[in-house]
Amino acid sequence: LATGYGGMVLSPVEVVQAMGAIANGGNLVKPQPKPAKPEVIRRVLSPETSEKMKLVLEKVLISGTAMKSQSNLYRLAGKTATGYSHTHVGHDSLAGDANMASFVGFGPVENPRVVVYVGVENPADGKGVHGSYHAAPVFREVAEKTLQYLKVATK
Repeated sequence: LATGYGGMVLSPVEVVQAMGAIANGGNLVKPQPKPAKPEVIRRVLSPETSEKMKLVLEKVLISGTAMKSQSNLYRLAGKTATGYSHTHVGHDSLAGDANMASFVGFGPVENPRVVVYVGVENPADGKGVHGSYHAAPVFREVAEKTLQYLKVATK
């Protein structure tokens, strides 16, 4: 399910790949259908830029648009998004019938183990379409539970 505005339309896999490249030090990794040894496609960021981006994305949860979804257990980082889901032919506005609120992030910041994408199509609570309100809390819960399952130490 691709989302975006105008000519910028991305699938969740592409979004996860991009966030993963930031999380892992700058390497774009081939998507795998099941857990496997990572296969690097190419370097897309320098390690220095990756480290700077991790801190910028962590601030989204500390003092930015998703601060209500900050974790008490782990240092998490990520980005909110709102877009069109393009599930309906001719759909071209946020006032239409196929809107997507999303959040993509990773954790823990200091040694990322997971990247999580959450997309909520057509939130029906009458509060608009906001990645920070609809998707970021789900991201936090999934990331925390996954990191706990993986026995990653809390902060």
